[in-house]
Amino acid sequence: MATASILEKILLQKKDEVRTAKRARDLARVRAMAEGMDMPLSFFDALSSRDAGPRIIAECKRKSPSKGQFVSNYEPERIAGLYERGGAAAISVLTDEMFFGGHLSHLQAVSDFVSIPVIRKDFVIDEYQIFEARVYGASSYLLIAGVLDTAQLQYYTEIGRDLGMEPLIECHSEEEVEIALKTDGKIIGINNRNLHDFSISLETSMRLARSIQDQDKSRVLVCESGVRTREDVAKSQSVGMNAFLIGEFLMTHPRPDQALMDLRS
Repeated sequence: MATASILEKILLQKKDEVRTAKRARDLARVRAMAEGMDMPLSFFDALSSRDAGPRIIAECKRKSPSKGQFVSNYEPERIAGLYERGGAAAISVLTDEMFFGGHLSHLQAVSDFVSIPVIRKDFVIDEYQIFEARVYGASSYLLIAGVLDTAQLQYYTEIGRDLGMEPLIECHSEEEVEIALKTDGKIIGINNRNLHDFSISLETSMRLARSIQDQDKSRVLVCESGVRTREDVAKSQSVGMNAFLIGEFLMTHPRPDQALMDLRS
């Protein structure tokens, strides 16, 4: 039998987590809580503005399956504060616990601490996680085209919009781009990281961005993973991307606020 990929292992774990969460607080309850929240900050507006240079979603994550632990003393709200000071347009918070060392409490802590939109970065397989994201302060959430089909992506997008959240729909291949473009999602992310083996190639986003631009120039395009220099930013902007999700580079930089300023200069 073939060895399960990292993504397959994560998704199996996620099913167990959602079942456990629903036993503790059922869907009707978490939905009612989410619907009772105030409207969040606009993640779409934060990324679509082109007045202040590249828009960077700076990521808070403790570790990754491929690189291990990034910091020994993980304080997501302190890190998010540095990101905001460095000019981040939004903050991404990993909430997956087993593989990335995250937690929903990190999402709450960051959303309470900063005055810019916060996106829940996780592997959404159930509408429950979208309501949960809003309850813990998220302004947006991640949907992965390689995990969900077009109908699911559209349905989960509409659920978020009813709560004032526009999701980031992530793609990794030409096939996934076609799936994403069949939805009316306004924000499409192109991940340079292969989620099956976690290898990275910046050429992935360059190729797929051109494909999207040829078909539909109305979407906000987000370059994810592998961006480390101002040259990487400029190269990506040349094919229509003006927003960037950056995690590992900032998490391992001694001055993440200054690194952000340099990337945006």
